[in-house]
Amino acid sequence: MAPGQGDRLPGGVRVTPARTAEVADFYAALAELLGTRPGNLAFAASATHAYTKALSAIDFRPGDVILTTRNDFISNQIAFLALRKRHGVRIVHAPDHPDGSGVDVDAMAALMRAHRPRLVAVTHVPTNSGLVQPVAEIGRHCRELDLPYLVDACQSVGQYPVDVEEIGCDLLTATCRKFGRSSEAHSAPQLAPRASKFRLGEHRRHL
Repeated sequence: MAPGQGDRLPGGVRVTPARTAEVADFYAALAELLGTRPGNLAFAASATHAYTKALSAIDFRPGDVILTTRNDFISNQIAFLALRKRHGVRIVHAPDHPDGSGVDVDAMAALMRAHRPRLVAVTHVPTNSGLVQPVAEIGRHCRELDLPYLVDACQSVGQYPVDVEEIGCDLLTATCRKFGRSSEAHSAPQLAPRASKFRLGEHRRHL
């Protein structure tokens, strides 16, 4: 590289080699926070970017079902609609529980058995309310039925205990700019080890 040429490179390309230790610390600290391993984490430019890349790691086919809730983040729902238009997937919404406690887990489990969805997707804490979805209960059904499970934890990581092993999810997205107190809109998807059996993970470390 010619003298001074490095000064014209994009910020990340120029800074990353000089901040290797800090980058490694990011993965280690976030892994501890989420109850996972640093090698299961990736880094993205934004929450929407992270979620979109998580979805793009799934080989959707026409007729595949995405099972979600009625309280998922609107940008996620828009992404599902784009997948329906592009790949012909079907979007199924599980009903809420009559007591207002969130999604009806028993009804959602019944939909899992009926549709065998290609993906179960749930927002842990919806942005427009104080609702906290029972993501660990849903995760137990996903494990029992061997279904891929994606959790949007952007509103919960940093203010609410989040342990990916307890939740039982295969993919989880979170943002650092909310309760992680980052000054930038950086986000971090995590990938569970078992995700490889669902043909997930092609974007690990490249999200």
